[in-house]
Amino acid sequence: MTSPPPARDPGEAIAALERQVERLGALAAFLAIAVVLLFAQRVLPTPVLVAEQFLVRNPNGVVRAELSSHGGREPVLRLNDAAGKERILLGVRPDGTTEIRLADSLNRHRAALALWSDGSPNLVMMADDGRSRIRMSVGSNAVGSLLLADSLGRDLRVAP
Repeated sequence: MTSPPPARDPGEAIAALERQVERLGALAAFLAIAVVLLFAQRVLPTPVLVAEQFLVRNPNGVVRAELSSHGGREPVLRLNDAAGKERILLGVRPDGTTEIRLADSLNRHRAALALWSDGSPNLVMMADDGRSRIRMSVGSNAVGSLLLADSLGRDLRVAP
């Protein structure tokens, strides 16, 4: 047979109940704060980060990407190679022209695709001296054209 548990002092029992009430009160306060924070997260606007330039660097500190407002006028996105040299440039000029330029490892622009402000597309391929050798475009009159140039930049063939 087991004997009945020893009688507790009423003061100890009351103190134990008070500690339990304090713990439950703290838990209730924590849960109330959590509910308020979750509600506030849905109601409050998401913060916006504003800057004139963002840089992405690799662990060695080399800039691999840059998003900026070139001179405060033109949004530009540059993607660089492992040496930090520009390889791809995307931009919007003040007149509304959009452009993508591709550069070689010596940072020379070798190809460009543009959409002029009037909506006319233009594709240019350049030699290593920077002169265009092939130019394809569609004018605002909806007529396509093709221009081929020699090593001195002289027109060899124009179509139409």
